[in-house]
Amino acid sequence: MFKEAIAAVNMNILPTIALLLFVSVFVGVVIWSFRKGSSKVYESVSSNALNDGPLKK
Repeated sequence: MFKEAIAAVNMNILPTIALLLFVSVFVGVVIWSFRKGSSKVYESVSSNALNDGPLKK
């Protein structure tokens, strides 16, 4: 019964859905990265690897 149900579904739309999902996630990450006020966070985090002391928040 499960095989018959899967065989009846049109699978041609799945690559299109996967592409749209990937593009939307990629655009979301780019927008999130370049949002206003994010440069302060990235500046403080980027210098953490060079510090020998405790981590700053």
